[in-house]
Amino acid sequence: MIARTTALTPIELRSAVVRDPLVVSPDATLMDAIAQMTDMRSCSVSLEDLPSGTAQPIVDRQLTNLLLEARSSCVVVIEERRVVGIVTERDIVRLSAQQQPFHDLTIRQVMTHPVLTLQESAFTDLFFAVNLIHQHHIRHLPVVDAQEQLVGLLTHESLRQISQPIDLLKLPPKFKECKLGKLFAKASIDL
Repeated sequence: MIARTTALTPIELRSAVVRDPLVVSPDATLMDAIAQMTDMRSCSVSLEDLPSGTAQPIVDRQLTNLLLEARSSCVVVIEERRVVGIVTERDIVRLSAQQQPFHDLTIRQVMTHPVLTLQESAFTDLFFAVNLIHQHHIRHLPVVDAQEQLVGLLTHESLRQISQPIDLLKLPPKFKECKLGKLFAKASIDL
């Protein structure tokens, strides 16, 4: 059945969690958050910058860049060791379009709150997390532990990275097509 070919182990699922995301307090300035995001983005590894014959495979470098991109595209707002909000690149673009004066704004004024989080212990299924992200039209899903403390982030890209395309080849031939990341099946198929 499909569950057997697409199920991921807990270790594989945990690998989708982007660890050590950028964090700020609600009282930080928006400019501080933008500076953190910019600094993280400047850490990305250019394939051209590495010497030829570098031992690290290209795939590892691409994964490293993916994780840096995920970490640099938002800041998670932490107060009293709990996630209370998030500020993303989208928020910053929206504020810029509204011609808001960045230097006068605090994170508390611009953060999205309350923020949807996922308990790490509840992250047992790839499709559940993907559906949560799509259903709520978000790009970053903070993952928290049992004490509601930040563990990391899930993003569409980090989830896509752990889904194994080879598994799609193992699906029953009854499936018609796969395009744009969606799998279409005949209505009569018993899943």
